[in-house]
Amino acid sequence: MDEREEEQEEEKELSNPFNSKIIVLLFSVSLKMLFIPAYRSTDFHVHRNWLALTSSFPLEQWYTEETSVWNLDYPPMFAYFEFGLGFIAKWVDDDMLILDSIPYVSGAAIVFQRLTVILFGDLAIFAAVQAHRASAYDLALLLLHPALLIIDNIHFQYNGFVIGTMLLALAWLPDRKTAPLGVALFAIAVNLKQTLLFAAPAVALFVLMSGPILQSAVSFSGVFLGIWLPFIKQTDVLIKRLFPFGRGLLHSYWAPNAWALIASLDIFASTLTGGRPSPSTRGLIGLAEPFVIMPNPSPLVSLCMTIVAMLPALFYLVRDGENQRTKLLVCRPSNQLSREMLHQFH
Repeated sequence: MDEREEEQEEEKELSNPFNSKIIVLLFSVSLKMLFIPAYRSTDFHVHRNWLALTSSFPLEQWYTEETSVWNLDYPPMFAYFEFGLGFIAKWVDDDMLILDSIPYVSGAAIVFQRLTVILFGDLAIFAAVQAHRASAYDLALLLLHPALLIIDNIHFQYNGFVIGTMLLALAWLPDRKTAPLGVALFAIAVNLKQTLLFAAPAVALFVLMSGPILQSAVSFSGVFLGIWLPFIKQTDVLIKRLFPFGRGLLHSYWAPNAWALIASLDIFASTLTGGRPSPSTRGLIGLAEPFVIMPNPSPLVSLCMTIVAMLPALFYLVRDGENQRTKLLVCRPSNQLSREMLHQFH
């Protein structure tokens, strides 16, 4: 079967409203709607505040406004996304677009925000699976992944939407004709959530090996600059918001990586020596030096360790010409292993 016949088969499958992928998608949406009245974390109020912030204030104040403690600390593309949602939100519950230091909750606001997570997340992942020509089984593994289900639909975040956008970008990278488009979409994905920076070295290396280099570089630079241009005078403020190193190495208890092992050694050592207890166990935010006995690494040291941890994956990316997209995912655990434990990177 040649490529054209495969495309015709794919189109034929999509034209059938009862094909297996559509069934999986509908089941996922239906299941997640059951979680609408479930527990909501602080992140629900955070995103409601960002809706109000981007809808009620001019763009120049998005990253400087401090009426609420829940300041905007996601990249500009996500701010644009919240701004777009605001146009729909005002028809649902106009009060949710009023910025206040006191959390606002209403039935309409809960349903609206929950549905945006479900629809944008599931549709983005569905599009990525279609682009990769993956199976309904693969779609089910992504849409119904327990961790993603809990974090997005109970805790409340938009990780499905962000991950789906990145996976769609990766699907377009291997074809030289669509690679510039894939790189542009990757620039959008990185500007939705900075956690996706883990894949940047691998994406860059992939483009250098597979090309087209010039078109891809122009595509990425154009999109990235276009997103950041309105905030060009606030670059320093954005960098501090996106990478708040002042919150400390471990950021409360959220350190499921190599630093957790160092923290354990520090607790053990401080107990044996009879010194003051390690502050890393207090669950506090903003401990720039959480260790008592062990040396406290700087953000630069953490960055260097992260890069070193990525090198094996990048080496295999260069050596292995096949299935290269899978190596991008190997960079994720290496990134998680040793980087600074910023809030947005947990």
